[in-house]
Amino acid sequence: MVGAVKGYKVTIFIPEGLSQERYRMMKAFGADVRTVPRDRMDLAVQGAIALGNEKGHFHVNQFASPWNAEDHEQHLGGEILRAFGRRRIDAVVAAIGSGGTLVGLARAFRRVNPAVKVFGVEPARCALVHGRLHGQSEVCRPHRIEGIAEGFVPPLIEDNIELIDDVLLVEDEDAIEEARRIARVHGCFVGVSSGANLLAARRVKEESPELKNVVTLFPDEGEKYLSEPWFSR
Repeated sequence: MVGAVKGYKVTIFIPEGLSQERYRMMKAFGADVRTVPRDRMDLAVQGAIALGNEKGHFHVNQFASPWNAEDHEQHLGGEILRAFGRRRIDAVVAAIGSGGTLVGLARAFRRVNPAVKVFGVEPARCALVHGRLHGQSEVCRPHRIEGIAEGFVPPLIEDNIELIDDVLLVEDEDAIEEARRIARVHGCFVGVSSGANLLAARRVKEESPELKNVVTLFPDEGEKYLSEPWFSR
């Protein structure tokens, strides 16, 4: 979208096996979409880095760029703080994709309330950051919560892991069912990672009732998953 508006030529490296809407939307905006084998986001990153090193190219590098976290800290974090006004934010819950959202919001909220609790969210099948925090084995198996837990711990998380109090794990089917429930009960057509976020935020409220105001996000829309039989059934 930004490339189309700015007149930039955009090349996207992305694994196979994701929802068809993702590929179609990127191509509709004029992107050159290059696929790598399923569940190999590491190869997509390698391809993007290699192309970005060529003359006349720039690699956005969302998994490692400090600009990612800074943007979420200044803009998204600032917007949420303004919306809350004088009310205190006690916790933030966000799924770990690139890591920029969680790190940026943690910084923004802790400037105002240093006691804010910070919770990441990962699929139970790919609990890498959870394993890192708890000194457990870091195992990642294929999962269906697209857009998060890409098979490696993002550098943005590696460099800021001290900001995270804990990582909550969500089963794939629970996240899918919660996304369906959000659409049917609340009228918000959101993606699977949004379902995972709300489940995890609700768990925080149930297990820590002293945390009155818990912030979470719906980072994805359901339109991307209409072709997936497991989502639309």
